[in-house]
Amino acid sequence: MFQQLCLDVLDVVLCYSYLPVETLYEVVAALCRMVNTAKYCEHSWNVCTTCTSLVMF
Repeated sequence: MFQQLCLDVLDVVLCYSYLPVETLYEVVAALCRMVNTAKYCEHSWNVCTTCTSLVMF
């Protein structure tokens, strides 16, 4: 449950606010870890692909 909430928060932050370049590594690393977890794979992938701030980098 905690991981799901973290993904929801990450989704909102990435899609609706400015993400400083300094934090990009940590965000991408967290999403990569979550994508490799079967239970959260689909949600993580959706966060990665629907937020333009990650697609640009």
